[in-house]
Amino acid sequence: MKFMGTLIAVTDLGKSRKFYRDILGLTITTDHDPTVTFNGCIVLRKMDSWINCIQSKYVMFDNRASEMYFETEDFDDLILRLDTFGINYVHRPVMLEWGQRVVRFYDPDRHIIEVGEAIESVMRRFANDGMDAEQIAKRMKLNADFVKKCLGESTKGDNHAV
Repeated sequence: MKFMGTLIAVTDLGKSRKFYRDILGLTITTDHDPTVTFNGCIVLRKMDSWINCIQSKYVMFDNRASEMYFETEDFDDLILRLDTFGINYVHRPVMLEWGQRVVRFYDPDRHIIEVGEAIESVMRRFANDGMDAEQIAKRMKLNADFVKKCLGESTKGDNHAV
């Protein structure tokens, strides 16, 4: 068995297509009404078509029982884009205890989207602030060799697991 992707029902295919393409930067791989497929295996399907597929008229939006998770190398640019598009937030950006910044917001049908700062970007941010690999590893609760590898540093002879 092979996981093929996540399908979400949408009320306005055009509006949702624009949201996932323009805000999240996803690339459309197929676009055949009533379905749009993006890279990363996200599929949008028109609500009426979805209702016919599942043979039920009961579909609940805004149930807060799941989210789609993404990571970005440029978290600051994403926040600027979100503000430009007037996004409805679940919460504004927060920093998690290990230093990663995340934001959660709604798509046009109130599916929850979480976008986190890519872990390598967090490491580079800490390095740019003057922390060495050992300090970053301790702060992020990661293995120092992993941090050094991500930062492009030599790990030869090092064995500093955190």
